[in-house]
Amino acid sequence: MLQPQKPITATGIGKAPDNQEARIVFVDQLRAMYLEGTLDKSLTESFNEVPYLKRGRWIATDPWNMDGVGDDAVFAEGQLQWGKSGMGIEHGMKFDPTYSGPVMGFQCWINLPSAKKLDPPEFQNARADALPLLEPAPRVKAKLLVGELCGKSSPVETHGISCQYVDYMLEPNAEVTHPRPGGMSALFVYVYEGAGAFGSSGVSAQEGEAMSFGSTGDVLLKAGGGGLGCVVLAGAPLREPVIQHGPFVMSSRAQIMQAFPNPSPHPHPHPYPNPPPNPSR
Repeated sequence: MLQPQKPITATGIGKAPDNQEARIVFVDQLRAMYLEGTLDKSLTESFNEVPYLKRGRWIATDPWNMDGVGDDAVFAEGQLQWGKSGMGIEHGMKFDPTYSGPVMGFQCWINLPSAKKLDPPEFQNARADALPLLEPAPRVKAKLLVGELCGKSSPVETHGISCQYVDYMLEPNAEVTHPRPGGMSALFVYVYEGAGAFGSSGVSAQEGEAMSFGSTGDVLLKAGGGGLGCVVLAGAPLREPVIQHGPFVMSSRAQIMQAFPNPSPHPHPHPYPNPPPNPSR
């Protein structure tokens, strides 16, 4: 088993080292809070956007339903979306006025190969009851969001992208060994609740901390006395350069520049204040 790197505390949980060859480009957490109102629409392009709502509910606003009307617009607790933004899509969310509890979720960007960055957008929604809930060890539950685990598969179709996303929930002092899928040399763990020990050396991490592991080997997760909630993300390297600017993730600066003259098939004021990158840099 592996010894993880020293835990780090971050709002932007995961990002590719030096922005090179990453499959998982970015992960962030919307921490548990009570929220009201509407969030602005945003533009995303050239990667897979994978939000997961751990607690609460919100209303999705997408080009096919910008008003967020009907049951199909409800993003419910435990739901995951795999959104291939491709050539660009404008979408957003607003909070459900009929819901008054806390909201907590995660946003993950999973990169696309250069050849697929301008594909048409394609979105999949996986309701909570469609995602396998497993018990890989005593007093341990694992919700399989993307990929495979313990002989089960997520219903989310990744179209050849090799990655895995698992939500682990451990009772106090329980432990489990996470089996790393073959070829997934990038793996990290983020603790969203409680605390625990990780890897063969038992490195400690608590809520709000993340750890990156080496390129091979399974990973031991052990809960502390208050239990442990954590997500494990793994992926095979893309082996292409990663150039990110605001909501655009491309393989070259030329592709970034190409995105700005026509950032979306649905023209609108650009929602980000930063100007296009200087191509001479």
